[in-house]
Amino acid sequence: MNPPVEPASGLIACPDCDLLNREHAIPEGDRGCCVRCGAVLFSNDPRALDRALSLTIATVFLLFVANVFPIMIFSYAGQSESNTLLDGVFWLADGGLQLVALLVFLTSIIFPILRTGGLLYVLLPLRAGVSLPGARTVFRSVSSIEKWGMLDVYALAILVTVVKLADLANATISTGCFALVAAAVLMIATSSAIDRRDIWRRLVVLR
Repeated sequence: MNPPVEPASGLIACPDCDLLNREHAIPEGDRGCCVRCGAVLFSNDPRALDRALSLTIATVFLLFVANVFPIMIFSYAGQSESNTLLDGVFWLADGGLQLVALLVFLTSIIFPILRTGGLLYVLLPLRAGVSLPGARTVFRSVSSIEKWGMLDVYALAILVTVVKLADLANATISTGCFALVAAAVLMIATSSAIDRRDIWRRLVVLR
């Protein structure tokens, strides 16, 4: 489902049925819904920004751990080998799967980092009542990048790999994998916590 269209003249296009609704004042903690299909269009949650910022900061930390620490440790014939996210990309490239390696590199490393870093660039200054240069462009780009981040799919693929390799070698999930799964969960939670209309309103006022 696409987010509601950026506000223009107080009209909001419903992301589900495309009906134009007029924004109106609502009590704190309440939501404004489409008059035709009932889809939630906007809300009045004064804690939404703080919640989204907290989740974003936690995701930054988890992404750092997921990319630095090993995600799996293989033990076979008395030898052990640890692998990070980047090691998996190199392994695919060395195996002749350069296109797959590039896709994995972008969707599991670059896009999640850009998305989370972009949100931090926008949300942290907004919490302090300021807007950094290019914040609106960054926030618009974050919405586009969000569609390509597949960290949750990659985390699931790692868990499946561990199960499949159980008969061939001793594969152990390591710190990086736990951080990866947690980061994927928090990124989903962040998307749900963000009040895009409130952020756009703040960006317009502070420009």
